[in-house]
Formats: sequence, C-alpha cells, structure tokens
Amino acid sequence: MSTALYLNRIYLPLLPVILMVMALLRVRPFLKIKLLLTEGVAFSCAGICFFIWFNTQENNLLILTAAFIFSIFGDLSMKKRITSGDYIRGIIFFFFAHICFLIYALVINRGLSLIALLVLLSIFLIYFNFGLLKSPRLIQNKVFAIAVLVYILVSCLSLSAAISPGHSGLSYWLFIAGIASMIVSDTFIGIRDFIRYKKFAFMIMPLYFLSQVLITLSVTVKF
Repeated sequence: MSTALYLNRIYLPLLPVILMVMALLRVRPFLKIKLLLTEGVAFSCAGICFFIWFNTQENNLLILTAAFIFSIFGDLSMKKRITSGDYIRGIIFFFFAHICFLIYALVINRGLSLIALLVLLSIFLIYFNFGLLKSPRLIQNKVFAIAVLVYILVSCLSLSAAISPGHSGLSYWLFIAGIASMIVSDTFIGIRDFIRYKKFAFMIMPLYFLSQVLITLSVTVKF
C-alpha cells in the first residue's frame, strides 16, 4: 500500500468528522461560514472519495463523489424552503444522491436483499399513507406528494442494496449504517415538516452528518 493511501485511511476521515462536530456545536468563528458548517461535511466527503479514486482509479468512487455533490445542492435547496418548489428541488437533488448510492451499492454488492426491501417498503408505505399523506401540503399538491413517494421508494432500494446478503466486513457494515442513518434523518424531516411533530427534530442534522461520515469511512476502510 502506498504512503498516500495509508495516510488517507488515518487522516482524511478526520476532516468531515471535525466539520461535523463544528457544525453541531456551532463553533465560532466558523458559525457565520454556513458553507463550511453544513455543506462542508458533504464537500469534504466528496473530496476524499475523489482523492482515493485518483490514487486507485476505482471508478465506483466517482459515483459516490457525485452522490455527495448532489447532496450539497440538496442542502442548498432545502435551506430556502420558501415554497413547495424549493422543497421539490431539494428532494430531486437528494433523489439523485440516493440513485448514486444505490448504483454504488449494486456494483460493489452485486445485488440487493429482497427481504429487506419488502420489510422497508411495508414500513415506509404505512408511514407515507397514514402519516405524511395527512399533511395539507401533500393533499393540495399531487406533484409534491409523488416526489416524496418516489424519494421514499428509492431510499428503500438504496438500503436494500447496501444490505445485500453474502457480504461482511467493516466497510460493509459502515456503509449500511451510513445509508440507514440518512434514511432515519429523512424520516425525522418528514415527521417534522409534514406531521408537524418536532420532538425528534434535534436528531436530523446529527444523523445526516453521521451518515456522510460513515459512508466515507466505509470507503477509506475498503480502498
């Protein structure tokens, strides 16, 4: 293993972790640099994946790099949330991020877990039909409702692909934990924004940052 690759396993993952802690603790003087505190975590994760791709030429890592870049644009859109259009744009960007995570998982795991998919669909379709669809925002805007539903379906596919049977190892479990953390974070967003229950809102950003860090760690461990 080259010195550069060895160092990336030790030191590079520290960058998104440090940014995550700074964002959650709202550390000054970086508090005013919103790009550093929020999009900075995804940006650093994208940079790490690209750096490792540059050293290994593992093209799968470009897919993950794209996923984090889509996440950055999703963050920027969700920050506005002035209209349903802003929210839909955010969902679209995160949808493409999940598509990238799905493709990456399918490539490295060569399949998905049908059992996990059925279980996840059962849970999240109940969540959508009996929870989110009661929101006036979704009742009055069919396009918005469809966008949320499609996003949920792709999220379930992503986690099912991550859980594909026949695999093991630290990288495998870190990736599963990362995708799962992202889905739980998204679920809490839906509960907050559509069901208007805010008890779990404080967990949204920690889980979101954690998901990005865990996915990146799965890469540094694997490559």
